Amino acid sequence: FWISLLVLSAIFVGAIYAAPQFLIWKEIRNLGYAYNVMQLSHHSDEAYGGIARYREIYEGHFPPNDLHFRSNDPSPFGPFPIPMIIMAGFLFLFEGNTNMAYNTAHFVIPPLLFLLFYLLSFTLTRNRAWSLFSAFLAIIIAWNICKSIHAENSSSPKRPACDNSSKKSLCRAIAHSWFDAISC
Repeated sequence: FWISLLVLSAIFVGAIYAAPQFLIWKEIRNLGYAYNVMQLSHHSDEAYGGIARYREIYEGHFPPNDLHFRSNDPSPFGPFPIPMIIMAGFLFLFEGNTNMAYNTAHFVIPPLLFLLFYLLSFTLTRNRAWSLFSAFLAIIIAWNICKSIHAENSSSPKRPACDNSSKKSLCRAIAHSWFDAISC
């Protein structure tokens, strides 16, 4: 029972993350227009150059560089572009189709993170119900925190830009994630 509930929950998480882009793709195609995937981290006139870097690795240029975006930002992975390599793997899987690669990654990666959060919580608590709840909570809060940190760094009219070196940045990100969840 718990294994099937865990698998169904992971599929549900993947569907929640991937459904918006797939539904937008379907609607745009029904209108007769071409669909080009847009990263959810785009805000107004600013862009995040991730897809271009994934494409660079897919085309054989390693390590990836971009003339228009800072590519030397600090990373928890050190000098190894592990997330970019994973996304380039999705591009390889779909023969360079950016739309399918990006949307499928949104269907596959969040459920894997959900399962990792479940395993972590189960290791700490040895309680399946609590572990399932904390995995859902962790995957939702993690996405909102990342979204809020990026929104803090943009020139969003909803909230002022913040200094990254501030010690309160994480607290602000959590507060903004709750604000975003409530205001939807």
